[in-house]
Amino acid sequence: MPSTTRKARPFQPPIAVDCGTGKKLGHRVVSVALFAFLSLGLSGCDWKFAETMPHGNALDLTHFGAQDGSWRLRAGDSAVWSQPCSGDTCHLEMTVYGGHAATLRRKVRWDAESHPILRWSWGVTPADSLAKSRINQADAVVALDVTLASSFGFEKTLRYVWSPRHDKGKIWASGDNWRPKAVVLRDRRDFGKIMTDSVNVWEDFRRTFGYVPRHLALSVAVSVRSNNPNQPVAVRFGSILAQPEHK
Repeated sequence: MPSTTRKARPFQPPIAVDCGTGKKLGHRVVSVALFAFLSLGLSGCDWKFAETMPHGNALDLTHFGAQDGSWRLRAGDSAVWSQPCSGDTCHLEMTVYGGHAATLRRKVRWDAESHPILRWSWGVTPADSLAKSRINQADAVVALDVTLASSFGFEKTLRYVWSPRHDKGKIWASGDNWRPKAVVLRDRRDFGKIMTDSVNVWEDFRRTFGYVPRHLALSVAVSVRSNNPNQPVAVRFGSILAQPEHK
């Protein structure tokens, strides 16, 4: 039987794919694609960069109304949510039904060292089908989570809380640095109102974790939990803006 000789094919690196278009980019950019893959930490193609506002130097971390699929409900959670707009102003509305919790997350990158000031509006939606009683409204826990990069690629989360108790100003920071550190900005006395808050996420991280993070912030998330099995909870979040610190 005659022998056949096959030429060895030269090694072909995998084809990189553009996350935005899905087009093949070719072999020349494989090193760039590999770097991006490692930088994303296996997070896929669903990350975004913060958008600069038309006026000023604030960054919009939320991009409400874009309908780009960047806001995602945590697996297993159930909620009714939308991003209604009035003119150029959009916000998030989310309703969770009795006794349940839900978290919406957006993977968004920005420099938290240069833009450490976060500003947003939030609160229980007063015009929803909720009971008018302040007691029933205060059965909810509402939170904004900010996740930042830490040493060796680990992620750490700061949680800004609207609490159902009388504990405004409290910091819940256990010695376990693997859990989120919580800062209570609002409590039951503020329920029934839409409030605006401003925080320095860089300083709050240093104060609660005991060291400064890396400059890169990774995501924001909004969550609500209903503690009353007979009561739905509706919340509203305005755009979350990141701004430089004015010294």
